[in-house]
Amino acid sequence: MDQNPSLPFLTSIVFVILFSVPLSAQTGPGGVGNSTSNILWLRSEDITSLVDDDDISSWSDFSGNGNDVSQPTSTLTPVYKTNILNGFPAVRFQKTNGRIRRTSFSGFPTSQITAIYVNSNTENNDGVLSYASGSSNNDFLLFSSNNLRFYRGGSNISTGVALNDGDFHITNASRNSSGGSVEVWKDGSLDFTGTLSSGTSITAGGCLAIAGEQDSVDGNYDSSQAHFGDFTEVMIFNTVLNEAQNIIIANYLSSKYNISISNDYYAFDSTHPNEVAGIGREDASNTHTAAMSDAILQIENASGIDADQEYLLFGHDDGDVTTSWTTTEAPNGGVNTERLAREWRLDETGDVGTVDFVVDVASFPSLSSGFTMYTLLVDSDGDFTNSLASLLVAAIYTF
Repeated sequence: MDQNPSLPFLTSIVFVILFSVPLSAQTGPGGVGNSTSNILWLRSEDITSLVDDDDISSWSDFSGNGNDVSQPTSTLTPVYKTNILNGFPAVRFQKTNGRIRRTSFSGFPTSQITAIYVNSNTENNDGVLSYASGSSNNDFLLFSSNNLRFYRGGSNISTGVALNDGDFHITNASRNSSGGSVEVWKDGSLDFTGTLSSGTSITAGGCLAIAGEQDSVDGNYDSSQAHFGDFTEVMIFNTVLNEAQNIIIANYLSSKYNISISNDYYAFDSTHPNEVAGIGREDASNTHTAAMSDAILQIENASGIDADQEYLLFGHDDGDVTTSWTTTEAPNGGVNTERLAREWRLDETGDVGTVDFVVDVASFPSLSSGFTMYTLLVDSDGDFTNSLASLLVAAIYTF
């Protein structure tokens, strides 16, 4: 959503094209983190082979860590609902005491955690995300959508953030055991800060439940605190994301699901809403300097992120990237040049200076016969004849 119009694009670019993924590739949501820090990433579009109202017995983890969630009991499963939010399906919890969970979650965060979810409901006193371990039935718990409460160990805190108006909202909740600092973001805005259970850590190896409130490890679920509502995305990080990272992920989710947010720095939701990622600076203590979109295009090493509220976000149009090369709208009329159908669009707020582009070609189709060279094309009007604004990858014929 474009609530804060940005400058159209970069004023200068440095092209550094490396055809492999760097070790620091930021492949997580919005280009924030990777499988090391983003330990769970559930997306409703990854649920396949189901039709409307089918039971969901498992939901695959997209983070790369294999932390799938499941529900073997048919009377407790969520159901699959098609075309619920901006064309995307939703995971709907509508059965009495329904939930889906990950048991023996050995990689669950202990000292730092950020949980992010996209959800719609009209609930109160409901368990949204519940984690129980051998140390505590409420080792980590987010509950009461009418006034989100954060529970850790034997203490809880009321945030005053209401999320139960029946609309979809983006919620980010984090806690750092050192000092016990807690933050809650709603739709791109930091709405609450506080402290909770300073110095205490979560115990790994327990059970994470979505839409249920457990009073023992995967047991004693309280039906009066069951959550009835829709989820489209759930993420958990084992670190506390900074303000710039929270804002970038909110922009990714806003563009994908057409949810209005504060701190909107991406203007191309209608044409290039896919896999939006970004770099930026909220202030000197809150920066994000490398981001990858769709595990293909990474932007890094900006020379001029030195002022507050400077961002560069980019997304693509979902053109084909795996099947074949095309001469449609290729430079030189397609003579000795073929291009990918996919285009990226970039949106700059402030002036981030020059940047490096890193391209991973692993998912690309094989080069056509006689074509041996890749190049990155930059253009302002989308037909690749002049100016600066859109990105695509082309293959060049070598004589």
